Amino acid sequence: MTEESVPPPGSAPAWPAIARESALDALLLCSLVFGFALLGILTRPTGALAAFWPANAVLLGVLVRRLRPTSVLAWCGAAAGFVLADVVMGGTWPKVAWLTLANMAGVIVGYLLFSRIPLGHRRLLQPLSVVYLIVIVAMASLTAGLVGMVINPLLFHGSRADGMLIWFTAELVDYLVILPVILTMPTLRRPLRGQRRREVVLRLDLLKMAPALTLFLGGALGMVISGPGAVSYLVPGLLWCALTYSLFVTAVLTLLCSVWTLMAVSVGYLHLGSDFGGQYELQSFRIGVALMVLAPLSVASVMAARNEALRQLQHAATHDHLTGVFNRAGFMDRAEALFRDTVGRQREFAALMLDIDHFKKVNDVHGHAAGDLVLADFAQLVSRCLRETDVLGRLGGEEFAVLLPDGSAQVAQTVAQRICDACAAHATTLEDGTPLVSTVSIGVAHVPRLPASLDALLSAADAALYRAKQSGRNRVVFGDEPPCAVP
Repeated sequence: MTEESVPPPGSAPAWPAIARESALDALLLCSLVFGFALLGILTRPTGALAAFWPANAVLLGVLVRRLRPTSVLAWCGAAAGFVLADVVMGGTWPKVAWLTLANMAGVIVGYLLFSRIPLGHRRLLQPLSVVYLIVIVAMASLTAGLVGMVINPLLFHGSRADGMLIWFTAELVDYLVILPVILTMPTLRRPLRGQRRREVVLRLDLLKMAPALTLFLGGALGMVISGPGAVSYLVPGLLWCALTYSLFVTAVLTLLCSVWTLMAVSVGYLHLGSDFGGQYELQSFRIGVALMVLAPLSVASVMAARNEALRQLQHAATHDHLTGVFNRAGFMDRAEALFRDTVGRQREFAALMLDIDHFKKVNDVHGHAAGDLVLADFAQLVSRCLRETDVLGRLGGEEFAVLLPDGSAQVAQTVAQRICDACAAHATTLEDGTPLVSTVSIGVAHVPRLPASLDALLSAADAALYRAKQSGRNRVVFGDEPPCAVP
C-alpha cells in the first residue's frame, strides 16, 4: 500500500480494498510475465534454454519500481505467468515446475536485496549505484545458477558445472542489459507545454544526434573490419552517449547495442574470429557483452548525480530558503528571460508589489520565529492565487513581487484583489496555537506592450504600493503606466 492508502490509527483495515488491489496486481504481473516469457520461449532451441529471456529482468524491474510491498498473491500471479507460458508452448509439468523455480528464485533474491538499498541507488542516480547493481544482479544470477545445477542434469542431461555456468551467464546478461532501462525509466508526467516542447525540439539538432550516429558507425565498422576487437567499436559511442544523454536514454541505447551484438554474432553479421562451438566460449562472449554495458552506465550514473548536484546548487542560488519562492536574483533572472522571449512580439505585462502590513510588529510582539512562519505561510497563500505562468519572488524582508506575463489590466486587478482578500481571510497558526491574521498592501503596474525595462515596470508598481500603504493598507492600488520599449 502507498502512504495515502494506510488507514488511520485505530481504524479497521480495508481488507476488501486490499484484496482487490492484490488481485489486480497478481493479474497484471501474470499478464506481464506471460507476454515476455512467450517472447523468450520463441527464442528457445529444441531441447535447450532460450537464447534471450527478458521475463525475469522485466519482472524484477517492475517490482523494484513499485511504491508498495509485493503481496503473496502478486508473487503467485508472477509464477502463474511463467507456468502458463510454458504450458501454452507445450511444456511438460516437471520441466515447467523446475524452470519456474529457477526463474522465481533469482527474482526473489534480487527483489529482497534491492529493497534494502536507498531509492537513489535503486534508480541508479548515485556514483556507486552501478556497484550495487552489479552485486545484486550477481547474487540473483548466482541463485538461479544454483537451481540450474540441479535442473541441468535432470532436464538436459548435462553436468552440474555447466548448469551453473549457463544459468548464471544467461541471467547476468539479461539483468545487466534490461534492468537499467526499467530502473531509470521516467515516470509519466503531464503533456509537455510550449516551453518544454521547444526545449525538446532544440535537443534534436545534429550535435545532439552525433553520439547516436557514432554508435551506428561503430556497429557498421564491426561488420566491415571484423575480428575479436569488433565488439569494442561500440564503446566510444556509448561513452559519448553517457556524457551527452540522460541516464534513461543511455540505458536504452546500451540495451539496443547489446541485443544487436548478440543477434549479429548469432546470425553471422559480426565475425569475432571464433565459431563459439565450445560452451565456455559462448558464455565468455555473453559475459563480455554484459560487462561492456557497465562503463557507459557508470559514466551516466555519475553524470546524473553531478547534474542533480548542480540543479540543487542552482535552486539554492535562485530561491529563498525560507519561503521556497524565487529570491531577488532568481526573480530578476526569470523576469529578464521572459522579457527576452517577448522581443518582437506583442505581449502585455503586469507587475505586483506586495508588502505584508505591520510585519515589524509581528516580529516585535511574537518573535522572529513567528515572523518566519508568517512569511512562509504568506508565500504559499500567494502562490495558490497565481496562474501557472506567473512568477513570484521575495525581494527582501516582507516585500514580494509578482510578474504576470500576458496579464491584462483586468487580469492584474483580479489576481491582486484575490491575493488581498485571501490574506485578510486567512489566519496563520503560530507554534503556541495563536491565530494571526496578516493583511497585505499591493501596488499594480500594467503596460500593454513590452516595457522599456523591468526596473521601470517594478518601479511603477512600487510607487503604487507606497500609495496603497499611505491610504490605509490592506488594499490594491493601480499605478501609472510605465513607458513601453516601442512607442
